[in-house]
Amino acid sequence: MDLQEKHTESKNVSMPKTTRILCTYHLFLVCREVSYQELMDQLGTPKKTASRDISLLVQAGVLKVKYDRKNHAFLPVDLSLSPIKPQEGKNQLKYLEKLRRCCILMKGMRDLFHFPLGEDEWYNDWYSMSKIDFYRMLLPNVPDRTRQRDYAELEKAGYEICYIPPIPGCREEAEEDLKYYPEWKNDLYFMAEVYGGWKYTVPGYF
Repeated sequence: MDLQEKHTESKNVSMPKTTRILCTYHLFLVCREVSYQELMDQLGTPKKTASRDISLLVQAGVLKVKYDRKNHAFLPVDLSLSPIKPQEGKNQLKYLEKLRRCCILMKGMRDLFHFPLGEDEWYNDWYSMSKIDFYRMLLPNVPDRTRQRDYAELEKAGYEICYIPPIPGCREEAEEDLKYYPEWKNDLYFMAEVYGGWKYTVPGYF
């Protein structure tokens, strides 16, 4: 199932603009090159719309690309942050700031996975840091309501951080095991099962 199918209930309903742009950014996070055909196949994005979406990401200062005419594809030259391009309207600047925040979070989550993402549909891992602390680490001094809205946008693009409670009844046995295997304290998956933990979900290549 491609992203277009995931985000639409019928062929007459299109993916929301922000979700589409964030999914476009995701492809640049996990692919060596991104073609217009791929954007059409994965997101249902026409060529002109795809060009505008990529331009917005460039203006937001989260992406630098080079177009390879031979292979008809964009190459992600640089994913490091650069200043937002000057804008005439306040609304456009505000929107670019929103895209920038979301992309910073996406790349931050993506970088937690210390292996190349491939054909698997989803990747899950456990971390001790809560979603609030993770956000504040990357984006300090942002209001809580903005944080909540940003995470809502990320979830639409398949990026999610959620708390998973501990498995009932396993704590006593697990603490006994830790006496013999103290190194298990470094196993976040084991510790999450015993004490609860934060699951970070990142899409692979759709």
